[in-house]
Amino acid sequence: MRYTTHLYNTKSTSVLIPFFTAETGEKREAENVKRMNGFYDELKRSVFGYTESDSFPEGGRYFAKALVDENEKGFEVKVIMRLRCGGKTISSRTLTHTWQDGVVIKKQVDSHQ
Repeated sequence: MRYTTHLYNTKSTSVLIPFFTAETGEKREAENVKRMNGFYDELKRSVFGYTESDSFPEGGRYFAKALVDENEKGFEVKVIMRLRCGGKTISSRTLTHTWQDGVVIKKQVDSHQ
């Protein structure tokens, strides 16, 4: 399995998520790729849904940036999410997902203020 990152931007939002592709052509790998891409596509949709909602602060900017670390067992994906208003970060959190064979085997959420 390979990965790249895809960047999606609007005036108030910047989302960088991983995009996985199969290398072997095996059915199981294709299913894993579909599941993993669907997971991060849903994260992207959720971020855009929030930034387009009435509850999003006027003048705010939302950033979500994925960092991917590939190892022999799978992938660790950290998504750093920040809400900025008036040039200051008012909310920040990091989501970490450890993937093995297309399944999240460990997750962690860290909030920062």
